Amino acid sequence: MLRGCVIGLGAMGSNHVRVLHELQEEGKTKLIGVADVRENLAREIAEKYGVDWFRDYKRMLEKKPDFVVVAVPTKLHREVTEDAIEKECHVLVEKPIAHTISEARKIVETAERMDVQLMVGHIERFNPVVEEMKERIGKEPVHIIGAVRVGPPISSERVGTGVILDLAVHDIDIIRYLTMSEFKKISAFTANRELGIEESTMLSFEMENGVLAYIIANRITPLKIRRIEATTAEKFILGDLISQKVMEYSKGELITHARRSAFVTEIDIPYMEPLKLELIAFINSLEKPTKPPVSGEDGLKALEIAVECMQQLKK
Repeated sequence: MLRGCVIGLGAMGSNHVRVLHELQEEGKTKLIGVADVRENLAREIAEKYGVDWFRDYKRMLEKKPDFVVVAVPTKLHREVTEDAIEKECHVLVEKPIAHTISEARKIVETAERMDVQLMVGHIERFNPVVEEMKERIGKEPVHIIGAVRVGPPISSERVGTGVILDLAVHDIDIIRYLTMSEFKKISAFTANRELGIEESTMLSFEMENGVLAYIIANRITPLKIRRIEATTAEKFILGDLISQKVMEYSKGELITHARRSAFVTEIDIPYMEPLKLELIAFINSLEKPTKPPVSGEDGLKALEIAVECMQQLKK
């Protein structure tokens, strides 16, 4: 049984601990420790799940875990991830893979040199809606694909990055996955920089295979929306990532010369927690072993596109 630990116990890190404990109860892995510079927090979570806690993650790495989940602030990703890799630990690092492209490349290179598995936590890739949409699209040519990721507002104290790296990077990865194509042309716009970083953005793309794509993201809308939509020659597919529902609208028979009807199919998807599916996929990739579903290279490419979007905003 693979032994794992978590470094960084913020909201995402704490959820990783919770899910890894669930997987331990199911006999899929063993959680051996948690680490955070906030001693009280580390102790509290460790006691809740019956594991060892550490203020210095390097001491935890001395226990030689098989894998490490890195959920520290993005600016620390390179340092912590490389320390784990140098200890020959496989790593799941939260998105974005790093603070800069050069740091991301260094992480990928280090993982290759040490021959360890590196996966990037683009959690939305594991939302059942995304896989259902991929199956529904099938081999049909996609004309337009888009994502809406807006709201809710957050306090200024919690704002560390703009919405491109915080929110839109999820959809950059999803669009690349669903279109099976790289980005060819990019346009980026923003209407709000009150905090010195973009609080709203509209991004448009042309993919190398000709698909048009867009992303609308903001932290202003009071309603939280997470939606993916795809238009093919024969149908329109709408996926709600929160409710995990997919609607497919296909062309109907000609009723009059003025209009057509549309057949609507609502796909029932049993709820599954994306984080749990992500961790299971990561662990499975270590046991086989196979390339992780979201590799370090995938994380690097998503970051490169996000950075290019931000650079366009500065222009």
